[in-house]
Amino acid sequence: MAVSMTKTISDLQVKLKKTGYPGKGKKSYWDVLADQAGRQGKWDEDILSNLKEEILSFLSALTDKKLKDLWDQSDASIDSYDKDDVDADKIKDELSEELTNKLLDMLDESSEDDDYFAPAKKQKKKFDDDEDDDFSFSEDDFDKYSEDSSFKDDFDDDRF
Repeated sequence: MAVSMTKTISDLQVKLKKTGYPGKGKKSYWDVLADQAGRQGKWDEDILSNLKEEILSFLSALTDKKLKDLWDQSDASIDSYDKDDVDADKIKDELSEELTNKLLDMLDESSEDDDYFAPAKKQKKKFDDDEDDDFSFSEDDFDKYSEDSSFKDDFDDDRF
């Protein structure tokens, strides 16, 4: 079965949601990461270190061929000059870095969405037929620009 970056990120996200974060009780890795993303600031180095270990653990379960295929799809492979002469450790390290960044980007985007698109409270607006609109006109408004008004007197006659 072919491996893809999108599928790998999805699988990692599922794993992080199911795996408990050490020392945080029932919170999963994903919960801890989401909390950190919601605080908006610099990422906690301990959390990033633990995340990288989880990603490396995930990558170590893949075969060398799948690792290479996944690496070929990554941005890291684009920067590499000699794609055929890359060792497995370098591939894992570069992939873990890229996957970490993609997961953190997902979390940042989802926390921004939560901040900006929080559901608004529904407000019931009462409409009354007897109320005047702000868009209504009085008779004086119409007379102001009628033909017998002095509107034209405000301009020089040479312009007409």
